[in-house]
Amino acid sequence: MFRHPYKLLVLVLCCIVTITSCYPTLSESKKAEISQVVLVSSNDPATFNFAMNDSPYSVSRFIYQGLLSENGVTGKLEPALAESWSITNNSQRISLTLKDGLKWSDGVPLTVDDVVSRWAGKFITM
Repeated sequence: MFRHPYKLLVLVLCCIVTITSCYPTLSESKKAEISQVVLVSSNDPATFNFAMNDSPYSVSRFIYQGLLSENGVTGKLEPALAESWSITNNSQRISLTLKDGLKWSDGVPLTVDDVVSRWAGKFITM
């Protein structure tokens, strides 16, 4: 009947793969139903330490949130983890107020002490 039965087998397998790929819920697990971000990178991150990172292809911008963020359109600073801030007249001191209810990824509350200990010795003087 068929001169090359392996060609028929390959054709049937291709059809099966094509048909089953149209139904991704058949192969997904329950874990995939939660919200998540999947990033593709050509290589592994050099470091997860934000202060040590100098790569333009860093994952840091996806996993860290700053106190303030810059609006990409206007270039102005906007609240992020800080709900407000003020700068003294001599521009030597910035006071930030953290938003209420901030938590680390493990659910532990984020406090002012966490922010101060992170930046101690860099910009903050007591």
